[in-house]
Amino acid sequence: MVLLRGPSRNKWPIELAKISGEIRFARGWKEFLSDHCVGYGWLLVFRYSGQSQFLETVFFQSSCEDPYASLA
Repeated sequence: MVLLRGPSRNKWPIELAKISGEIRFARGWKEFLSDHCVGYGWLLVFRYSGQSQFLETVFFQSSCEDPYASLA
């Protein structure tokens, strides 16, 4: 289990799963994407902040940061 924290400082608990030998986000991931209205081709940048927590930044396909991500 990890926590993703966005610009709004809200937290999303995400379970990790090992699939085909890779660690991937699992339960909670779809809710995170939905809350941020993330679309195909968007860029998500995660920075590890310790204690199984990641700070995230969301960018549109144009590489501009999503100004509404701080509202999610």
